[in-house]
This record gives sequence, structure tokens and C-alpha cells, in this order.
Amino acid sequence: MISFGMPTLIELNSLEESAALCRELGLKFIELNMSFPQNQLEKLDVDELLRIKEKYGIFYTVHLDEELNPYSLNTGVRQAYVENVLGTVELARKLGIPTLNMHMLRGIYCTLPTKRVYIYEENEPVYREYLRQFRDRVTEAIGDSGVKICVENTDGFDLPFLLHGLDLLLESPAFAMTYDIGHDYAINCADKPIIMERSGHLRHMHMHDALGTQVHLALGDGEMDLEHYLRLAAEHDCRVVLETKTVAALRQSARWVNKWLNMQSSPDELWDVYDENRRLTGRTHRRGDMLEGQDYHLVVHAWVRRSDGRFLLTKRAPNKGWPNMWECTGGSAVAGEGSLTAALRELREETGLVIPPERGRVVHSFRKDHYFCDVWLFEDDFQPEEIRLLENETCGAMCATAEEILRLRRDGLLVPYGYMDDFIRLMQ
Repeated sequence: MISFGMPTLIELNSLEESAALCRELGLKFIELNMSFPQNQLEKLDVDELLRIKEKYGIFYTVHLDEELNPYSLNTGVRQAYVENVLGTVELARKLGIPTLNMHMLRGIYCTLPTKRVYIYEENEPVYREYLRQFRDRVTEAIGDSGVKICVENTDGFDLPFLLHGLDLLLESPAFAMTYDIGHDYAINCADKPIIMERSGHLRHMHMHDALGTQVHLALGDGEMDLEHYLRLAAEHDCRVVLETKTVAALRQSARWVNKWLNMQSSPDELWDVYDENRRLTGRTHRRGDMLEGQDYHLVVHAWVRRSDGRFLLTKRAPNKGWPNMWECTGGSAVAGEGSLTAALRELREETGLVIPPERGRVVHSFRKDHYFCDVWLFEDDFQPEEIRLLENETCGAMCATAEEILRLRRDGLLVPYGYMDDFIRLMQ
């Protein structure tokens, strides 16, 4: 199952700020970039990292220093980098960090009249010996913790000594691979055959869109076949970093992912298309495709309240957008459905509840982006044992008071409904 996360962003001033955004977007982890000053090993406080991890319900991966060179020909430099990685492994074990991401540097080269000669290539036996020493020390430190150091294809594996070095590392179970799809696209997918030949080692992915050689675009802003790579990530249970460089691009990418996740459950579902005045156009739209212009579809949210004042909440399945977050029942009306019919169907499918239509009323309606939304309130004294969860849609249920719902929202555990304050006031 894919886990989606975010990178360290230069716009955000603190880890807490990043964690709040991570949770808001329904992502599961932050990749701490050790090229940033605040993420240097000596500045990372285990207790503070644990506090933030538990508060926001996230986890971490680590992007090792991009200048990391544990096979440097300079003894002092080599030893310093090896010790840095060993210290990061210790940190990973304490925090339950599953993945450390590393680049393989090409190193210094000499420019001759007809070619470029890399020092490591000319001295490959020494290069491989230092790399082997690094591999073995790290493997011993990782032990049976499950931590993986994933080697990324950032600059390509076009030089033979780099490919030899990669295979040497992959001989150890402590090492695996990261596939940076955008950088590979920029070099005409030259690394894809290399990675696919070693796909059994694929554990991590850096995902960003690309347009020619322009990379780190928000998902949907480029020309890549992103769904192909998401299927690959799903096949190998990869953690996927949405590796954009700005908050705005990350938000767009998270929206794109949520739409893709939702489309997986009903790829052939059709919606009626409405105009800006909520009049049916007579056209239909396939779920997952982008609506354009003044086209809209219909969404329903169905809240169910018992006579004791408690509301039904369900937990979203981990494979969906906003994974493992609490919500009311809801979804899109399919072609031919009106608002009430859609709300009753969603309740029946996702909770097993069959509620008479006269027990429901619309308490709020709004238009946003490319959809109209009706918020329904149904009054029904259901019993918790009546709830039947729909596999791949919901994975938990509970009854909660208005105060408890607000607390869930405050803790970032509720899907972020923009109308919640007005809704709670109305219910009280």
C-alpha cells in the first residue's frame, strides 16, 4: 500500500509547521532533509521529534545530506560522513524511521581534450573498497531494525562505476532503491531499465511532474504518465514523497493524489454535469477526469444524529485520500441520482444503515471548485452494532458529541470540512 509524504520545504520555518501541513493535506510522513541547517544531526532532538510525531499522527523519513560521500578518497572526510550516517541510523531506530535516502556522487573529474575522466572510475578498486566498508558498517548498525538506506537515481547511473557501486550496496539487505521519476524523465528515462531490472529492491519514490527537462512541477502541471508510476509504487508498497518545492505546489499535488485515490475505487463511475446555476446539462462525466469551465457535479455529506446528541463518524480507509481520518458519510451522486437518493445510497453502502428518507433534511448547501454540496442531517437511533463497514472505503466507526467532533478537528483527525463551525452551531 502506498504511503504519501512531503519533503522539507524552505517556506516553512519549523518542523511543527510542516507537521501541521502534512496532517492537513492527509499525508503520512515528512522527509527530513539533512542538507537544511535545522535538520543537522546534532540539532535534531529525539524527544521533540517524538512529540510532534505523536501529536500529528505522522512519521518521518530522512534525506541524507546531498553532499554525503562515505567513499571519499580523503580519509577524514570519508570517516566523518560514515559517522554521520551511523548517527542517523541510531536516530532512525529510536524514532521508527523506515527510510534514509542517499545520493551517489560522481565525484571529481578531469577534463581531457576529448573526454571527461572521473577520479573514481580511474581508481575503481579503491572506490569499491571504501564503498564496501561503508556498506558493511551500516549493515551492522541497522541490524534487524528494518531501516533501509535507499539509493536515489538523481543524477543517473550512466557511468559504469556508479552502477557497480549500486549493485555492491544492494548486496546488503540494509540497502534498497529510490526511484526519482521526474529526474529520470528529464534524461529520457535512461535509468528506468536499470531500476526495473532491480525492481525487487524498490522501496521509495520521489514523485514530481516534469515538462521536458523542467522538473519538480506540481502533479498535473507536466506531461508525465503519473498513473503508470503510481501503479509501480503500489506494486512495490513504496513510500512516495510528493517532491515539489513550494507549499502551493504541494497542495496541488495532494489534491491530485486524492482525486487519483478516489478514482481507484470507482474508475467507471459517471456523474451528471450541472451548470453554474445547478441546472442539469444533459451531459455526463467520468469520475477521475478533470471538470473544466463552468461544469459542476453533485456531492452529498450525510450526518446521522442519534437522540442522545451523538453523531456517526466513520474512519476513511488507508488507501483513500485523507487516510485514517474521521468523517461523516458522503460521496458523489452518480448519474441519474438526486441529492437525497445519493445520500441514502452512501449511508447504505458505507455504513449498512437504511434510514427512511423522511428522517433527513438539507441543513447546508454550497458551491466550491467544480462541485455543489448538500449537507444532510438524518435523525436515527441506530445502534453501533448495526454499522457494517464497506471494505476499502471505511475502516472504523464511532459515535461522537459535537464537542468531541470539534476536538477531533482541533487535533487534525477530522477531514477538514469548511462548514463545521456553522454546522455545530446549528446542531446546538
